[in-house]
Amino acid sequence: MANFETFRAEHKSVWDDYIHHDFVVQLHNGSLPLERFQYYLKQDYVFLMEYARAWAYGITFAQTPAQFDFAFKGVASILDGEIDLHIQYCKDWGIDADAVYATTAHPSNTAYTGFVIDCGNQGGFTDLVTALAPCAIGYAHIAQWMKAKGDTPNNPYQSWIDMYASDEFQQMATDFIQFMDGLYDGMDTTATTHQSKIFAKATALEVGFWDMGLHG
Repeated sequence: MANFETFRAEHKSVWDDYIHHDFVVQLHNGSLPLERFQYYLKQDYVFLMEYARAWAYGITFAQTPAQFDFAFKGVASILDGEIDLHIQYCKDWGIDADAVYATTAHPSNTAYTGFVIDCGNQGGFTDLVTALAPCAIGYAHIAQWMKAKGDTPNNPYQSWIDMYASDEFQQMATDFIQFMDGLYDGMDTTATTHQSKIFAKATALEVGFWDMGLHG
């Protein structure tokens, strides 16, 4: 049976590389150099814009009212708040809006967002959702792991951790899992294997995104 937990178990190695990446570890212990965090924030803005575009493609590919609603809410959550909050968060970290807007996508960023959108263009709604899953779910799991290890005193990145550990974000990840798992109901082995490969590739691209944040 295809579901998130099955995919995570099948690809435990790459999922753990994503959740426990050195970038994540350094965020948790507060040792990440400021310039690396600032670089990540600027690249994350570029990613968010393309992430919104991917969700918008979901509206195009939707086949049921529930799918339309799910994709619409994904776009709305980014454009109606998340982008503005990200710009303000960048300002809090000494990055003005003009610098954020002028950011050029790193090749790892382009590769990731391009893959997600290609999944939708070539495979449709379910492929797109599976490609979105590591991002939509993974940050919540990262925050869970950090909180389980305990907060680091005087961590300059605590606000980032708390944001993804919030009840609101955790619920969004839970809702995503429930919706995604429902898409796989009745899926045959060939289709399940296809979705599993998409999940693995998208997770590997998340690892690449962390590598980019750490090394540029």
